[in-house]
Amino acid sequence: YHRQIAKLQHPNLVSIKYLYKNRIDDRNTELWMIFPPIKLSLAQWLSQCSASNVSLKIAVQWIHDITEALVALYNVQLAHRHITTSNI
Repeated sequence: YHRQIAKLQHPNLVSIKYLYKNRIDDRNTELWMIFPPIKLSLAQWLSQCSASNVSLKIAVQWIHDITEALVALYNVQLAHRHITTSNI
């Protein structure tokens, strides 16, 4: 699955800069994913502007884009385990 993650390209997903499998002990490993810096998360952006400034059209487009990104992950049998506005 590491190669699937590394090769995954989608306009609504942040590209992974570095992928590392860290061995915790003899039985356990964890996957570290390093992403390029992002200016603002959705949560940060929303906190800086009034939510009333976001039109329904823009909100629907965001939902569509997020859904497309999740479908792209699903199509290669991957899942995002913690979807929040601070991760978008």
